[in-house]
Amino acid sequence: MNYRKMSEADARLIGQWRYPGEYAIYDEPRFSEIPACQREHFISFFEQDQLIGFVNLLEEETEVFFGIGVHPQACSRGVGTAITREAIAIAKQRWPHKPLYLEVRIWNQRAVACYERAGFVITKKVRLTTQLGPGLFYHMETNLSDESIRDAAARSSK
Repeated sequence: MNYRKMSEADARLIGQWRYPGEYAIYDEPRFSEIPACQREHFISFFEQDQLIGFVNLLEEETEVFFGIGVHPQACSRGVGTAITREAIAIAKQRWPHKPLYLEVRIWNQRAVACYERAGFVITKKVRLTTQLGPGLFYHMETNLSDESIRDAAARSSK
């Protein structure tokens, strides 16, 4: 798996992704409209030159926000876990003293399991309204040791 800073072309492709059933809430047809200055903290991931996912690593005052999207055809294949582990390693290099956190809709057990496999733990439930609408979310965090980060990066490169 390779990665690079997200390009405008990558954002256009992501805007075309369509998820089935209840996951359609994650369709982002306007993703390509994200201004370049905001895409600075997005990273695109590739498998054999095919865009398979992206992450958003946004540094905040005391922690780093983590967001992820996986190509609909790559879901449930371990791709999300591999990308998440790699993103944790990247974040640990960039911000070694800041934990990562994410918020995930409680009903999305597929994503919750992915994040737990990568080292995140549920710390609380929160009610949020996002650009995708209101919902009940798990707040998850990770503050992996350097050794765990190396192990996660090694697993994701296999």
